[in-house]
Amino acid sequence: MKRPLLLFFSLQCLCSVPLSLDGENGLTVGRVTFVHGTCLVSVPNEDEREALLDQELVQWSTLKTLKDSEMEVTLEGGDILHLTKDSEMTLGGYRIREQKFTQIGLFFGTLRLFVRKLSTDGEELSVNTITTTAGIRGTAFEVSVREDGAVLVNVEEGAVETEMDGDTHRIEAGQAAVYPLSGPREDFSRRVDSGPWKKKAIQKIRENPKLFLAMLLERERTIIARLKEAQRRISEYREEWDGFLRKTRFLESRGRYEEEKRLIRMQILRTKRGIFSLLAARRQLNAARSVLVLSARIERNTQ
Repeated sequence: MKRPLLLFFSLQCLCSVPLSLDGENGLTVGRVTFVHGTCLVSVPNEDEREALLDQELVQWSTLKTLKDSEMEVTLEGGDILHLTKDSEMTLGGYRIREQKFTQIGLFFGTLRLFVRKLSTDGEELSVNTITTTAGIRGTAFEVSVREDGAVLVNVEEGAVETEMDGDTHRIEAGQAAVYPLSGPREDFSRRVDSGPWKKKAIQKIRENPKLFLAMLLERERTIIARLKEAQRRISEYREEWDGFLRKTRFLESRGRYEEEKRLIRMQILRTKRGIFSLLAARRQLNAARSVLVLSARIERNTQ
């Protein structure tokens, strides 16, 4: 079976979307606090290497565990991420003064999170997958992504708010939900064992691999459309800033300082919109990466 030519157009679109805020490429977001077996880390502009205990992780590092391996990462704020065997994820974040955004992209496998109580105004932590985004408000929970693109969320403590294609859902402690690549969400009033749940996908893929490749392709189209929209918003934001700088220079040259102050206050509020556009683009980048990972796994399981 030939490898599907997925995401070529997507990746061309992504190249022109900014990936981080200026001056934050080296932002430290956490460190490796446990390693078992063969675990790999790649940071921006560097080759993949074996993970080392106490290794610092900068934003947009990619972490991967191989067979019979696992690793733990402690974030700067004390939250703990446990990546189980045969999993892959990326870790990123932004800081804008008192506002902190942490984004985790889970491409495949299982991630367990132990998250302290978050400030509703000052922090935002989310886990992004190919189908859904999970926002956390002080919880212990687990997210799993299997070969067919389905995502399982198990909540142990607290609550998780998920978003899939504009539909928001809240999962309480002791509950679970499954988000398939296509079709409606499935809710459970108890925890779902991710091991047996993940094994079901391989047999389904072997029975009809073309079906799952077609579903991935359709998901890819959705991601491309959202990336284009995020890119358009970022372009508008840049144009706003160009206009803002021209106006401030003009007002300052005329000594109209009170007007300049009002303009600056207005632009600070508008900046939030630009940040959210950037975060939306990053979520779609994570989803696009998931398509590539899952298409390779579909090929592997049909050979």
